[in-house]
Amino acid sequence: MRKVLVSLMLVAVAALAAQRAWGGQGQDADVKVIPGHGALSNLDDVREFTKMLKETSAVVQKALAEHKTLEQMKREKILDPWSKWSGDFVNTDAFIETLYNSLTGTKGEFINHN
Repeated sequence: MRKVLVSLMLVAVAALAAQRAWGGQGQDADVKVIPGHGALSNLDDVREFTKMLKETSAVVQKALAEHKTLEQMKREKILDPWSKWSGDFVNTDAFIETLYNSLTGTKGEFINHN
């Protein structure tokens, strides 16, 4: 699961690095990001995605600091404010588990998805 989170962050970082390399002066609208899954994106989408990753990671980290279990986090729907990011590819419970495993260094089970 850690690989999934790292891969998602690398996409975001690469797109932002490309924008900076090109000067970032009025070119944001011209940059297209072609994800491995999903629709064609732009740098604003990548920024929003990066913000979501940081926020959801912080929420799971806070829950860990409060000694909550993975099951408690899922039951309490701690990532409900970000439900728009949930879908067929990775649902909210699977994403909580991905973040949990990444932050705790737990080797998770493979999650079969579309």
